[in-house]
Amino acid sequence: MKMFNQGLVKNIVHIVNHYKGKKENMKKKLIAALLLASINLFLLLTKCNPNQNPQLKTPEWSEVKTIIKKETISVEDYNKIISTTYYQISPDEIDEIINIYNNSKNKNIRKLLLKILANNIYFLKESNNFEKIIILYQNIVKSNDKTLSPIALKGLADAEGDLESKKWEREDWSWSKELINFFEEAVNKNLYKLSELENLQLLALANKYPDSLFTKGCKEYAKFTGGTYFFEGTSKGFRKPFNPQIQINFWKNFVKKYPGHPGSNDAFYRVARAYELQGDYENSVIYYYEASEAPDGLLRDVARLRIIFVVDLLTSSELLDKFLTNHPNHPLTPYVKYSKAVHLIREYKYSSAESELDDFLKNYQDGKYFELVSNSSSEEGSYLDANFWNQVKEQLNQVKKLAEIRNKQPSDKSLYEEAKLWIDKDKKDDGFTAYNYLWNRGLRRTFQFFIPSTWEGNKTYSEWLINADFMNKANRNYEKQISYLISIKLFKQLIEKYPQSELVEKAKYSIALNYYYLWGREYPIFSNNVTSWKDTAIKSFEDFIKEFPNSSMADNASYTIQYIERISSQKK
Repeated sequence: MKMFNQGLVKNIVHIVNHYKGKKENMKKKLIAALLLASINLFLLLTKCNPNQNPQLKTPEWSEVKTIIKKETISVEDYNKIISTTYYQISPDEIDEIINIYNNSKNKNIRKLLLKILANNIYFLKESNNFEKIIILYQNIVKSNDKTLSPIALKGLADAEGDLESKKWEREDWSWSKELINFFEEAVNKNLYKLSELENLQLLALANKYPDSLFTKGCKEYAKFTGGTYFFEGTSKGFRKPFNPQIQINFWKNFVKKYPGHPGSNDAFYRVARAYELQGDYENSVIYYYEASEAPDGLLRDVARLRIIFVVDLLTSSELLDKFLTNHPNHPLTPYVKYSKAVHLIREYKYSSAESELDDFLKNYQDGKYFELVSNSSSEEGSYLDANFWNQVKEQLNQVKKLAEIRNKQPSDKSLYEEAKLWIDKDKKDDGFTAYNYLWNRGLRRTFQFFIPSTWEGNKTYSEWLINADFMNKANRNYEKQISYLISIKLFKQLIEKYPQSELVEKAKYSIALNYYYLWGREYPIFSNNVTSWKDTAIKSFEDFIKEFPNSSMADNASYTIQYIERISSQKK
């Protein structure tokens, strides 16, 4: 579901104002008003306030125009302008927008401008320059540009239609001859041009052209999934019983027979899920990428999330190295290279991780940014900005310190230094030495979305279809990146290897302190030996007080126990 934003609200308000005072258009005004009311209700129910979320804050149209006219656009500026395509533009700006479009060599800017024009198409019809938009759209459709022509075809249809147009009904198929030719070419040959059309519009085309290549693909899709292509057929369900190889064979054949079909994103996604459940993560990632790049873009965000989910939570540095060897020039290479470095950190291969992170920064930081596989409020996703690169630099500095400690002669002191370095009391959100910053703070919510708290057997929904092995791998890799757990593990090694060390006292206090942080930041529990971080933290501090009653840290331990109990009682 695409999130509503301020720009969309402004757009609908503009439609209402456009039809004010026109009795013949009162029904259209009512429709727009109801849409606006429904959006306000949606925002109320979801407690979504765009003004409180900087990611949803939309720049003014004047600022967007200033940015897109620049020869070189920074990552920060680009992330601003792709937040929405809903802007109110005046008829006087048509020439200016078309000129910017023609002068721009950036396909993303061209795509943005076409969508802005399309979202204003209803109330630009009365402009003297309206025909210039139509000519622009027609030329783009004829160009067969796989990114831009679908937007242009949708724009032409909207330009000839209206808010309550009956032209999509078979008995009133009164489109212009040129547009009908475009439709017929799209349903029989270049199916990707249909990707921007709405479901009802696609259904109308399927009814009008029952023997077209597009309609045949819809029927084959529906037959295999056991539903209908439109609406129910595009749900997230897999047919029962789920057989990965049957899914792979069918959907690969589907995209060959119907290249560019609006259902191809779903087909690629299902192939990727099937490979993922087979444990073939290399092919899984490749097909998730195809799903994210498929024409209609409806699965773009979830496919991006599954890419980072696979490379971060289901693989190892060895598997990712294999991907890089087999696909050195794949668009996902930067993500995989960075994720490999993160896995090396979790595997305590600090020197190798240092080398990989250093290489990653040298090759991709300076202007060679790429689209981020993560959550985003925009339809296009966001690009890696200065915040990401600064986090990776901090990560590299931390790894250098760890590598330096590991290269020392093994001792209780070096082990203590390493364990202590993993405690990061200043971090309030996800983001530690072994954290994959491609998550952009989205790890927890994504993990909860993809992985149930307990395994209840195979599910039939494509997001939650899992098996026990799949779930265990994800849990283990999530656990490996939690700095507090790594610190606890190292402190316990110190106690076991050097039981007579004078650092044992500090190590046991530090273990309790780590459990306290795990409780305070509400980290998930993966260990079968732990039922509550709260109880574990309290017991660890109590054990410390019993063992070291005269310690200078005993009072702190006692105070922390009282604090945990007080806060816990207030939450009840």
